Amino acid sequence: MSVCVSVSAVHASGTHVRVGVYENSPKVGLSEAGTPEGIFVDIISRIAAEEGWAIEFVSGTWMEGLNRLAAGEIDLMPDVAQSKSRGDRFAFHHEPVLSDWFQVYARKGSGIRSLLDLAGKRVAVLDGSIQEEAFDQVSAGFNVPVSILPFPDYRGAFRDVAQGRVDAVVVNRYYGMRHSRDHNLEDTAIIFSPTRLFFALPADGRAHLADAIDRHLLSMKQNPDSIYYASLRRWTSETAAFRLPKWVRLAGGAAAALALVFLAWSLTLRRQVAKQTVVLARNNRMLRMLSDCNQILIRSTDENRLLGELCRLLLEEGGYTAAWVGILQDDAAKTMGTAAQTGFLENMPASFDLSGMDNESAYECLISQVVSGSQARCFDNLNQVPEGMRRMLQTLRNEGRSLLCFPLVSPRTTIGVLTIIAPEPGPHPGEMLGLLQELACDMAFGIEHLRLEGERQRAVEEQRDSERRFRQLIEEAPDAIIIQANKRFAYVNPSACELLGASAPDQLLGRSVLDFIHQDKPEFLEERIAQLNARREYAPTVEETLLRLDGTPVTVEVASAPFRYKDENGALVFARNITARKRQEHLYESLVEDMPALICRFTPDGVLTFINGAACAFLGRDKKEMMGAVVFEFLLPDARMRVESILMGASAERPSTEYTVNILRGDGQLRHVRCLSRAIVGSEGLVNEFQTIAFDMTDQRNLEERLSQTNKLETIGMLAGGVAHDFNNMLQTILGFGELAMQQTPPPDPRSSDIQEIITAANRAKRLTGQLLAFSRNIPMEITRLQLKQEIESRQRMLSRLLGEDIKIVLALDDAVPDILADAGHIEQVLLNLAVNARDAMPDGGTLTLRTSHVSFTAADVRLHPEASPGGYVCWSISDTGCGIPSHIQKKIFDPFFTTKPKDRGTGLGLSTVYGIVRQLKGWIQVDSQAGRGTTFTMHFPVAGGEATERMEESRTTPNLARAGTNILVVEDQGKVARVAERILTSHGFKTRVVNSVAETYAVLDDPDAKYDLIFCDVVLGDGNGVELAETISAQNPGMRFLFASGYVDERSRWASIKQHGWKCLIKPYPASDLLAAVNEALAFHPDV
Repeated sequence: MSVCVSVSAVHASGTHVRVGVYENSPKVGLSEAGTPEGIFVDIISRIAAEEGWAIEFVSGTWMEGLNRLAAGEIDLMPDVAQSKSRGDRFAFHHEPVLSDWFQVYARKGSGIRSLLDLAGKRVAVLDGSIQEEAFDQVSAGFNVPVSILPFPDYRGAFRDVAQGRVDAVVVNRYYGMRHSRDHNLEDTAIIFSPTRLFFALPADGRAHLADAIDRHLLSMKQNPDSIYYASLRRWTSETAAFRLPKWVRLAGGAAAALALVFLAWSLTLRRQVAKQTVVLARNNRMLRMLSDCNQILIRSTDENRLLGELCRLLLEEGGYTAAWVGILQDDAAKTMGTAAQTGFLENMPASFDLSGMDNESAYECLISQVVSGSQARCFDNLNQVPEGMRRMLQTLRNEGRSLLCFPLVSPRTTIGVLTIIAPEPGPHPGEMLGLLQELACDMAFGIEHLRLEGERQRAVEEQRDSERRFRQLIEEAPDAIIIQANKRFAYVNPSACELLGASAPDQLLGRSVLDFIHQDKPEFLEERIAQLNARREYAPTVEETLLRLDGTPVTVEVASAPFRYKDENGALVFARNITARKRQEHLYESLVEDMPALICRFTPDGVLTFINGAACAFLGRDKKEMMGAVVFEFLLPDARMRVESILMGASAERPSTEYTVNILRGDGQLRHVRCLSRAIVGSEGLVNEFQTIAFDMTDQRNLEERLSQTNKLETIGMLAGGVAHDFNNMLQTILGFGELAMQQTPPPDPRSSDIQEIITAANRAKRLTGQLLAFSRNIPMEITRLQLKQEIESRQRMLSRLLGEDIKIVLALDDAVPDILADAGHIEQVLLNLAVNARDAMPDGGTLTLRTSHVSFTAADVRLHPEASPGGYVCWSISDTGCGIPSHIQKKIFDPFFTTKPKDRGTGLGLSTVYGIVRQLKGWIQVDSQAGRGTTFTMHFPVAGGEATERMEESRTTPNLARAGTNILVVEDQGKVARVAERILTSHGFKTRVVNSVAETYAVLDDPDAKYDLIFCDVVLGDGNGVELAETISAQNPGMRFLFASGYVDERSRWASIKQHGWKCLIKPYPASDLLAAVNEALAFHPDV
């Protein structure tokens, strides 16, 4: 239905404007006659008249009007509040027409006073209005469950509330004030969402209409007599209905007869009209004041400013003398503070103590009664007020006649008091008091609203701060944080972008998560996603391999939790890049696995939790087999008890301990191990595990024992060499004088046999000292380059005769073994001594195996063989199948004079001689023997170099020289030895002279008359060395011949120099025949001149 209203001043080019109309009186609506009316109708009609528009009003419901406006079927829709959604659909002018708010109305006596009272109630709203959205937000914000019922118009909503089909209705302030009494409804204290109302235009704008409306509204609002204010007064003020009594109308026919009566009643009625006019003016003033107060309540954002403005309006517009507002403080003392005041002669106190008020004449008592009873108190005459209270309430204008005190009742409690001094005495009309009480409740609601709004804003700000901090935490987190929804990326933080190689989140958002996961375990992956998305279960932390955008893998540690994102099931994923950590762990594991040390971890009960490869190899067990095994099982019983006792003593204060233990390996070997154990102490101070690093010290211990044995034998050898030297000098005296005595008492002289026994004993002693010298490596050797294989094979027949038929000889000789530098005679002595010992160990027969091979030693091998140097060696082993050597005497077998044989079957120097010969040839010997399983002696000799050593022949053909006239100078510091040499030489025709020192020798030779053909000199003299003496004399007399004698041939004997000069040296004790042969050989030698 449309109603066309034409205005009188339509121009030829006038604009046709279609305006929507719906029922929302007094702002807009239709009269009973169907004519458009209301504030918006008055204003747009005046604007149309002045602009020359032709107005066509199109009536309908609120939603019909909005839909027509959106479709462009009408040009203007009145009474529309702006919102974001409407801003997208419509256009608006700038200057608001009215300010309004929403209020809840209910049936009288419903008990609905606050928003909380609406819980579970049915609330009617205008369908499609902004109040529907606003009320839904308010109820949801306070967690109040309500049923919202949309209605096409307010009339139907008010009717259903009045009939009980609906509990309450949300309407704008104007409609509620005008129509609530018609339906016996009352307003509640629930006021919310102040709004500004406009004419809405289609989305294309109709800019000329909007500009005209703004221009006229600004002009109207500046003119108090404009249609704008006239319409507001018309539609928001109550009118006083005046109707003549019925009998007056009946008396109209008889006016003449009743003129006097009519005149009297006319005067009465005039007085009633005047009185009603005063009441109407007062009510209009009250309504304007309340309207302005409500505007302040809507616009104000500060509690103190709100209360101050309301007090000012009570005086300026309400016409009251003074006003005071007190607010209860949040303290246990029940203090009320002055929040606002105006019109008083003196300022009211800042606070009032309401506790324990016994003085009824005090102002505190009045406000305490108002607060506790939540009821207004009125004094119709100030004279009724106690004197003390009256003095406090004196006003500036001194016009106060009555006192009104109203409680500020909020939906929850009484929060304060409004005190008003009125200029007229009471009693005051109930309607006015009701309006003032309503104003007090509105003030309480405004205060509560501001406080709630302040709390809400603080909560919003705190939430924003929290969200900001949370976003900052998420954005700056070092770990990748990902939201996965429907198996796709819904959010990624910068660390996630960096982890996956993306420069911006857009490169990842919306993409499938599966594209970035290494597909090595698809079933596990699908199960994990189902666990999160479908079953909403937490997924445990796991390690996964992700793929970056460039395809490179990265190892991460992932923790996931179910997460609801935009109504989709998903997961909140935390991923930490552990690639570097895994690399370090791998390096650590490699280090631990590759270390030669034995590393393991075990519980206090000995259960292994970790063991490295070296320890497994040492024990000869597989790693899987070792995990869970008890480490103490590899110890002997006594060692196990000792180790368990040591570990029990570990604590947080002394976690480390060191000990040695013998461990039985899988191959039956008993190994000596040094252990370093450290207790791993938990948070409760108890030992959780032990970490042990162990070292196999068996080889080192054996090496140390060998070194100790070698040092011992070296020391014994030095001692034996010194003893042999002195003993040889004594034997030289015995053997020499014995031979001289033998020459003088030949057989059949009975003394000759005794002398022969002396000579025989001296020769046996000579052989004994020879063995001692061999052990001390102080025997002369003729070193030549020889092939060990040939030396052994050439003596095989001799060995067979020596060992007998019960012993089988097995030769395992390598044809490729290189030469060695040795003395063939001493090699034979080594072979014979070891063969004889093997024969004695096999009394019932057996097998003797001789084996040779070529081996090489590196620098690492040398650590286990202190006698060796890097290079090639010839290995010679002699093994028997005899009784073996007990372990407890193996360390003593090379000691001189040590033997297990009967006294008449050995001297204990056989192995000592072998040891000395091998060491003098720069080799070493080892023994490997077990009782009942035979013995193996292994010797190593250095491979000969490229040079060949010629054999020095000791015997050569010597002519028989005439001894008469041959002069020999004997240089010997031992007098008896010198006398023996002198007697032997003199008895064979040589002329001799004996000197005892180097100095004496030089003195004798300095005599020009002294002429000597040969100097027979001891190598070691008391004041010098015989070889150095000979070298000095040879330099002065190249033709001089020399013969030497020595008790040993160590470095002091200068044996190499003697051989280099071609001189001869006799080893003490020497028989007379050897001395004479050597003298003849020396005299036949022609040194180079």
